[in-house]
Amino acid sequence: HAACKLDLQKLVDTLEDQELKENVEIIRRLQQVIVQLQDESAGIATSIEAMAAEAGCTDEEREEQVESNPNTKRESDGFTAQHALRQAHLTKELVELNKALMLKEKLARKMVQTDHHLEPMQNQYQDNVKNLAVDRKS
Repeated sequence: HAACKLDLQKLVDTLEDQELKENVEIIRRLQQVIVQLQDESAGIATSIEAMAAEAGCTDEEREEQVESNPNTKRESDGFTAQHALRQAHLTKELVELNKALMLKEKLARKMVQTDHHLEPMQNQYQDNVKNLAVDRKS
């Protein structure tokens, strides 16, 4: 679509109103997401074509199937929207998992650091226990 090809960054750079800049920036990000989804759907279409080719279905047969079923485009649009929602959900889960992993790694580093600080005290304690045991025997 032509709206996906507009260079909104130039518009953002020339705007004076901060609120308008923010709105155009949001639209620019949405534009990038749309382009990304279009690229992904093209990749999916290529995969489907490859799978169909492996199954022995020719381009002409697929065109006949599409022409015989007018709902195919609507189903395809529904699939694309459903795919986009699923991708967004999976991305959100991935971000949450990354945050959880980061917190666990931080906790692990802190525990290792604490162990290193406690090690000299533990050695000193063991030495004191040995010395007390030797003193007690004498």
